Amino acid sequence: MPEHRHHFVLSSLILALTCLLPGEPAEGQNYIEVNPFDSSVRALKAAIEPTRDGSNHKILLALRQLRDSDLTPLFEDLLDSNQPLLRIDALLALNELETGEAVELRPILTRFNQRERLIAISALIDLDLLELPQARTVLDIEDLSEVEELMLLAHIIGTGEDTGLGSRIRPLLEMDDPATRMIAALLLAEIGEPEHLQREMEAFQELDSQTKVLVGTALIDLANWHPTREGLTILGMATSDTDFVRSLRLAAADAALACECPEGIEIWKAAGRNAKAAGDRSRLAVAAFDRGLRIQDWSGTRDGRLLNDRLAAAGEAFGRGTELMPHAKNLLDVKHPLSLQATLSLADHCPPETAEAIWMTILSRALSDPRLQPSAGRVVTGMADGRSPELQGMLRQIANSDQKVLAEFALIGLMNSSNGSAKTDAILFAKHPNPTIQSISLVIRALSDEVMTNKQMKELQTIASGGGRVDASIRAIAAWAWLERTGNSDQAIQEIIASD
Repeated sequence: MPEHRHHFVLSSLILALTCLLPGEPAEGQNYIEVNPFDSSVRALKAAIEPTRDGSNHKILLALRQLRDSDLTPLFEDLLDSNQPLLRIDALLALNELETGEAVELRPILTRFNQRERLIAISALIDLDLLELPQARTVLDIEDLSEVEELMLLAHIIGTGEDTGLGSRIRPLLEMDDPATRMIAALLLAEIGEPEHLQREMEAFQELDSQTKVLVGTALIDLANWHPTREGLTILGMATSDTDFVRSLRLAAADAALACECPEGIEIWKAAGRNAKAAGDRSRLAVAAFDRGLRIQDWSGTRDGRLLNDRLAAAGEAFGRGTELMPHAKNLLDVKHPLSLQATLSLADHCPPETAEAIWMTILSRALSDPRLQPSAGRVVTGMADGRSPELQGMLRQIANSDQKVLAEFALIGLMNSSNGSAKTDAILFAKHPNPTIQSISLVIRALSDEVMTNKQMKELQTIASGGGRVDASIRAIAAWAWLERTGNSDQAIQEIIASD
């Protein structure tokens, strides 16, 4: 297989691997371990003991989500793990900690093999964790692959710093891989050397269809996180070239929007006008909502289909800056996954008061519409982070309802919030009839500054020991909270490190 097949096609799964993925907690483990310290240590060790189904990774992600600097020694030790995913997780975790000091990446990444290093660099860029000084240091690693080098160069240029990079990029124009040459030419054009791009564009036209698609796919991926006007020609071609599969044609139009320029918008509009399927027009419209596109012409979306006409109407209102709530409600009335996604995206790009009104509408409807309930976590996190005065009342309604799944998602939303004081609102679920909800509520409160009674600490100990009817991720968080509150966290980490 040609090497360029592997280049630049950086899976969006990397992002998925860096987010807490809440699922419905498992209904109860059938035993409780006796020694609370030992059982808490075992709950944490489950994060670093690889399993066939990868369930340990979810536990580790939950611990990362805490962003607790007291976990630093554990993550530092995992950098020397013999498991690649654990090493990468540890690197990301250390960069996510808000310690005020940048992690020295070069000595760490030189211990990774090339594949691991590529995934790590990509994830650092995706999560906006790679600072300019770090990127420059990593660029000095001697055995960087072409793809690593170009990713770092694009990232550095994206920060507005391009001093002296031309001499580093030009040799890549001589590589055999056409994707490497094309991206090098694009980067050079971006920093003021456009003469190389014309040659590569001519060479691109002479490629066989399979190689052309591979190069186009690489540029689509690049444009999503490093958009440039120079790459729009190929993106525009990809939206209408049937050698590209349907999903790639749509992805090219979406990537063109990332440029935030009139030329990119025209590519998106043309893709909508030329789309043969109503579903394609829907997806293109939602892509525009996701990117916060503000334009008044949505004629390419309108086709007489209820979903698309309402997407167009909402987009036009957003572009004009007129009242959005009627359009948000109309979208929710369609009861389609894409209309929900568009509504959530509208809220992301609206003024705070409008976003809050949209979020409240979604949560109110979720009380009777299970299809909306999985979005409650995202909504509650947004409201908690924004310190919404309406959140507590809505949480009380959810806690008093019979919607267990909605309650779980709402609690996960509180747990994921960066607003520590909002976590105390989990007390509203303390008397919920479902024991799993009660347990999750207590764990979240244990992460806050709330003073806990001896009875509550005993309950937390029970959850940490496996008796809380929660899944392994929540149990691990409970274990960490119990260890922290009892002053045993340092000893626990040392035991885990010693046993590794």
